[in-house]
Amino acid sequence: RAGGGLDGGKTSMPRARGGFVEPSYDQLPEEALSSEDRALVISAVESNTYFTCLDSEQLENIASVARPLAIDAGTYITKQGTEGDNLYVLADGRADVFDELKGRSKRIASIPAGRVIGDGAVVFDRSRSATVRASTPCKLFVVSRDVF
Repeated sequence: RAGGGLDGGKTSMPRARGGFVEPSYDQLPEEALSSEDRALVISAVESNTYFTCLDSEQLENIASVARPLAIDAGTYITKQGTEGDNLYVLADGRADVFDELKGRSKRIASIPAGRVIGDGAVVFDRSRSATVRASTPCKLFVVSRDVF
């Protein structure tokens, strides 16, 4: 399970190839993030509207339990209507957001690196409000809803 080019070959980052991700957090290997990756997770989370109330200790705790995952372009990160068990920090790459109402898929946004994905489902304990698909190969950091 080599990580490929997104992590510079530094780790044995799990890689998802196509299909639908939403991995079981517990099945991802525990791996200490570099200080740079921890800072990226903290920056992405603290800049998200839902998490502005978190203090530095809480943000550090989130970064300490984040687990890396590399995915290929075309892989679904979330699927609208499914249960959301994880929050994702998009560390590298780009993803597109789709509304899939009434059997039609309409692209409604694009997410750049450094942003959070899946926050609404985790914060409000609801199903995913949109489908998110990697438009390029992506490096994600996965955080279980149990942390929140």
